[in-house]
Amino acid sequence: MKKLLTIAITFSLIFGIFIGVGKEKVSAAPAQDLISVRIAGFSVDGTKWETIGVKQSKAETPVTTTDTLYIRVLFTGYPLTYLAYSNDVNLSHKKVINYQTTPVVDSNKIVTGFVYYFKVESRDLPSISITIKGINQLGQIVNGNTVSFDRE
Repeated sequence: MKKLLTIAITFSLIFGIFIGVGKEKVSAAPAQDLISVRIAGFSVDGTKWETIGVKQSKAETPVTTTDTLYIRVLFTGYPLTYLAYSNDVNLSHKKVINYQTTPVVDSNKIVTGFVYYFKVESRDLPSISITIKGINQLGQIVNGNTVSFDRE
C-alpha cells in the first residue's frame, strides 16, 4: 500500500509539473509592411564586412573584376521579394543570389524585418554601383539606397 501511495504521489507531482509547462501567452499581429530597404554592409570575401552608413553612398572596399561581392541588406518590414540593379540593368534572381536570410527580432520577440545576404560576381555588374529595392506585400516597389565602389 505504501508503494502504491508513493507511486501515486510521484505521478501526480510529475503530471502537475507538465500541466504548467507551455502556458505562455502568444499573440499574433499582422505582418508589418515593408517600409525601408538599405544596403548596410559590403564585403569581397563574405567574412570581413564594411558597414555602410545610412548616408554613405560609396564603399571603401576596393573590388577587382574577379571578386565576388557580398552585400548585406536590411529590410524593415516583410518583403515579398527584391530587385537588384546595376546602372538601371535589372539583375534580380539571375546574377544576384540571396544566400542567407536572418530575421530581425525586437525586444518583444517580434520579427520586425530581415537581413538578406546577397552575392554577385563583380564581372556581372555593368557598372560600379548596385541598388537593391524591395517589393512589399501589395506589389509596390520600396526604393533602397545605391552603393558605388571602385573596381580595379
